Amino acid sequence: MKKVKRPKNLFVRNGVWVFRARMTINNKLVYVKKSTGFGVDALPEAMTRAAEIETEARKIAHGWQPDVKAEEKKRALTFGEWAERYQKTYSAAKKHPERDAQMLKHALPFFGSKRMNEVTDEDCKAYMLLRAEQGAEAWSVRRERGFLTAI
Repeated sequence: MKKVKRPKNLFVRNGVWVFRARMTINNKLVYVKKSTGFGVDALPEAMTRAAEIETEARKIAHGWQPDVKAEEKKRALTFGEWAERYQKTYSAAKKHPERDAQMLKHALPFFGSKRMNEVTDEDCKAYMLLRAEQGAEAWSVRRERGFLTAI
């Protein structure tokens, strides 16, 4: 089997190949460093991914990249989707997962269809006012505010 020579722009960090390069973008020197996602034993695949990363970086530098924010908005989870994942992963590991379930029971109807990147401070304030108007105790509203702040 032929040995593949490691390119100068690839190095290993914590057992994973990482691409790094210096590029000039708008007359400024910029350092690009990104993981290829491939382990030490997959150098050819890491080299292919490094070339893709470099191409993406050059596209951004020259303004050829599509609107990344629009793509992120499409991929952002709704509050309801996030809550489902949260309950399966984080709540399940907590000592009292029923507290999260109780908070989510009240928050889901209010935030459920909103995308996570669209939830604003004003939305959270409106939710807390709604909870207070519904007769929730002050300590419950504070706990829910802490929960919303954490996410």
